[in-house]
Amino acid sequence: MKYSIRGNLHNTEGETVIPVLQSYTAWRLTMKQDWDENIFIFEIWLAEETNKTSLFEEIKPYVDEFTGFIDWHTCTHDQRYKKPCMIQEEYRR
Repeated sequence: MKYSIRGNLHNTEGETVIPVLQSYTAWRLTMKQDWDENIFIFEIWLAEETNKTSLFEEIKPYVDEFTGFIDWHTCTHDQRYKKPCMIQEEYRR
């Protein structure tokens, strides 16, 4: 099981949050810039709940500054018996 944090941050190219994301050991990190809407989109999979909690709290000020949202859920997409993803917490501004 992994912990997935997803987010959309508006009015940024992600340059301020990318170092924060990269400071964690991730199973997977995807990042995309939507130039038409000026939105930075990311998803990071973490193995440890403590890292998920820490990163989620660390990203909240970026959501406050740029608006958008982050959420997290447990993810089993890489396991033999998959379960549907259900968002556990969302933070939106």
